[in-house]
Amino acid sequence: MARPLSLAADAIVEGWAVAHPLAGVHLTSGVAMVYGPRDEAELDTVAGLVVTAHACATGVMTTPNGWTPADQR
Repeated sequence: MARPLSLAADAIVEGWAVAHPLAGVHLTSGVAMVYGPRDEAELDTVAGLVVTAHACATGVMTTPNGWTPADQR
């Protein structure tokens, strides 16, 4: 999923995702691959990651510097 770089980094540090191999090369730097949930608790966390990514992509939420993935279109 595409997320602002700082949010993608948070998901990676917390162990919920890994950087996409092409992130920063052919894809936006904030693209990460999120691990699938194994139980209800993990599903809530992953759903939160998806909701945040969607909010950024649609411009509902922006990063402190105002960047959203929608700006990359």
